[in-house]
Amino acid sequence: MRRFAVPMLILLALAACQPAETPVPPPVVEEATPEAAATLATVEPTLAVQQREPIAGLSLPIPGTAVVAAATEDPFAGITFERILFKRTGGGSEPLTIEILGDGSFTRNGAPGNIGAAQVQELTGIVDRMAFFDLQGIFVAAGTSAEIYQYSITVDRQGMSRTIDAQDGLIPPQLEAFITILANIGAG
Repeated sequence: MRRFAVPMLILLALAACQPAETPVPPPVVEEATPEAAATLATVEPTLAVQQREPIAGLSLPIPGTAVVAAATEDPFAGITFERILFKRTGGGSEPLTIEILGDGSFTRNGAPGNIGAAQVQELTGIVDRMAFFDLQGIFVAAGTSAEIYQYSITVDRQGMSRTIDAQDGLIPPQLEAFITILANIGAG
């Protein structure tokens, strides 16, 4: 019995030496308003900000929404694009690359094809209606899963070129519709 008494006394002494746990108050969490989120986006811009140039008095929209910042109309509205380059990666599938030229010829992952003049005009109209060259917003986020689709759309017209990068979950409706149309070009 004595054999167990000494180790028990040592254990009791060690237990008594441990500091008492002090209760930690729970963290205070405040709800972020959309205005606060927009302010954060303007205070901490990243490379993912899709702005051609900052515009005085215009704060960035909440991620996943778009703003057309141009105060004037596009001088090239209605003029057919020279090229649209669409790339899709991620999503657990093979990458997709589609290049469409203004004459209606295209390549889809290297396979050639043609679309009609009406579809070229439809694409030109979409670029104009969504004000592609003046569209601003945050359409990508850092640290996302490889399972999420990533998109890159470049439109070349009249010496101007604009690329917008986006990912699922942060795409405004007008851009999502354009992505859907582009992804279906030449798809069987």
